[in-house]
Amino acid sequence: MSLSLPSRRWSAERQPAQEQDRRQQALAVLTGARSVVARGWLQGAWYVLEAPNGRRRTIGTGSLTPRGYGTVEQACLVGAVVEGARRYSSERGAGGPALDELWHTLREAQGRPVDVSRRAPSPVVRQLRALELIHWNDAAERTQAEVVGLLDRAADRLAREASTVNPVDAAVVG
Repeated sequence: MSLSLPSRRWSAERQPAQEQDRRQQALAVLTGARSVVARGWLQGAWYVLEAPNGRRRTIGTGSLTPRGYGTVEQACLVGAVVEGARRYSSERGAGGPALDELWHTLREAQGRPVDVSRRAPSPVVRQLRALELIHWNDAAERTQAEVVGLLDRAADRLAREASTVNPVDAAVVG
């Protein structure tokens, strides 16, 4: 099926806007995640919640404690992204683009190959990426400063990408 010229133009114009929205969402989530990790970072669990009465509860995989139990006082890297996404949007999967960006930034820093297409991965691939980030966070030698640094590098990459205009995109829009 062939698209008419107006349809092709609308589709080409919409793609950069969608990509810009994805970047802005990821940047907002990463900024929120950074503030959580800077306040309190942990390993081996998702986060520590503090109830209004001051009681703290550590939440790990499979916990049945409702998220509304209290405020997040500490979080691992992925838990902080989940919390940042929750603060940003009620939309399911809002943290996905931020996780993708962290994963790409980590692989790049490690000198490992990166998928340059930046397409949204399948849910299974995103889950595997999150597991890789969890293992990195939980490494015995990892420090809070390294986790904050990774969040900063990922956010910086997104900010740089958002500030540059792709010449092909500019030609389509113009």
